Amino acid sequence: MYQIKAIAPTHHTLNELRKFGMEIIPLGNGSYKATKLFTTLEDAKEHLEDRLIFQFINSSMLSEDYEERLNEIKQNNRLSFGNITAEIIELEEEEGSF
Repeated sequence: MYQIKAIAPTHHTLNELRKFGMEIIPLGNGSYKATKLFTTLEDAKEHLEDRLIFQFINSSMLSEDYEERLNEIKQNNRLSFGNITAEIIELEEEEGSF
């Protein structure tokens, strides 16, 4: 299993967190987190690529910025919007799970 995870440290960065298209959970200390589970790394990367395409189409993002961010997804399993970075992490299988 793989998880995309991003954290917005304040409500001022919440709009950037929303760009990742994941459920947002308040952490109670003024920060927020967003996560989403995927069965494969490819599915998780595809989600980030879809969010990048959506932002490219619906904003004034330059082609150079798009290409740089796409490479960041492909090479480093992460994507940043503003000061918020979403990273793909591999979850460890729990002992005894099938």
